[in-house]
Amino acid sequence: MSQDQPLKRRPREWDRDLIADELIEWAKLDTSVNLNGFCASKLMPAQKLSQFANECSQFREAYHIAKTILSERRESKLSKQELHVKAYDLNARVYDHFLDEKHTQISKAETQQAVDAGTIAKNLAAGEHTQK
Repeated sequence: MSQDQPLKRRPREWDRDLIADELIEWAKLDTSVNLNGFCASKLMPAQKLSQFANECSQFREAYHIAKTILSERRESKLSKQELHVKAYDLNARVYDHFLDEKHTQISKAETQQAVDAGTIAKNLAAGEHTQK
């Protein structure tokens, strides 16, 4: 935003359909690399995107489409060394559905292993007490 332009006021209510359309169009711009950029341009708290996605299936679809577009762009910029690897890694799971899905599967498996190990330890401890 240039100094010549006055700061726009935030709306009292957000038009989710309009924001969903604008989000996809914004994500298509070559200069768009993260969702904070969109929110900043709209004077919108970033939490609103998540809130709208949780509350409305149509907005959620637009949100995921925008994240998919940004994910591809971020990977492309990374491979061309136009995006620093730390900037990429910091938010990779936010934009990359497949990476997030894999991480979620691994986390669930690790949690189940910990539960199983705890159950085994509990059973062994109970068995030791009953044998004495």
